Formats: sequence, C-alpha cells, structure tokens
Amino acid sequence: MPQDPYANASSRWANGYLRLRLIQELARGEKTHERLGEEFEVSPSTIGDFAKRYKREIEEAREDLSDVFAGLWVARKEARLAEYQQDIEDLTDAVELLEEPRSKLLRVKHTALRYVAEELGHLPGRVQLHVENAKVTYAVEGVDLSKLRSVAVDGVTLDDPD
Repeated sequence: MPQDPYANASSRWANGYLRLRLIQELARGEKTHERLGEEFEVSPSTIGDFAKRYKREIEEAREDLSDVFAGLWVARKEARLAEYQQDIEDLTDAVELLEEPRSKLLRVKHTALRYVAEELGHLPGRVQLHVENAKVTYAVEGVDLSKLRSVAVDGVTLDDPD
C-alpha cells in the first residue's frame, strides 16, 4: 500500500525552517492552499489547519513582508525573556521536588538568569579575545630605553647599549 504523503504533516511543522517558509508564503498570499499543499507535500486542508494554528504569526509577517524575522517569536526580545522566565519557573519547581543532587539544575537556572540579565543589558555580554603569534612591545613613558645600562636579572645580563 503506498504511503500517505500527508500522514506526517504535523511533525513536518516541527522543522522551524519549513514552518517559517509556510508562514511567509501565507503572509504574502500569492499562492492557493492547493499550490502550497503541492509544494510542501501536504493536503490543502493541512495548509488550512496550519493557517488557523499560526494565524498570529502569519498576521505579524503580513504587517512587514520585508522583515525576514517576522513570524519568529525567538527574534523578539520579550518572547525570549518569557521563555527564559517559564524555564526558570519550571527549574525552580523541579529543584524544590529534588532532595539531592540539585547543583546541576541550579547551575542551569543561574545560567538562564544570567542570559536574561545580559539580554536586558544589565550585564555586559562576554567578550572573547583570541590572539595568535602576537608581538608585544612595552613602552615606558618618560624613560629613554636606549640610555639604560647593562643590568643583571636572575643571572642574565642585558647588553649595555654603549
């Protein structure tokens, strides 16, 4: 018996890229549900169900068709913060249920709290600097290094410039 091409339609939308593509296609309104069904290999009724389920995201994308991030909740700061908040509340509940060891969950919770603070600008983002084969030159203001005499440091004698 041939496989039903529409059987996995709901799991198909778990793919964020496909979901966003369809949201943007529906926002543009240039194609019928039948045509979109063919393109996404689902039934036209599945496209209709999708349009109902993601109505808010489609309307948001329709408001600014040039915004490639429209329809992505994760691109909105307030949505990311709401997700962090829910995760932190869930972690707090989980930590309260545990007796020991709680340290891993607490570490995850504290990391999420830090991300929220960084997102809000309360903490500066972490900057990483990577330098390869760097030549370091020291300058001492107000001192003419060419006038220094030979000095012994830890048994090593520096050459006298004279």
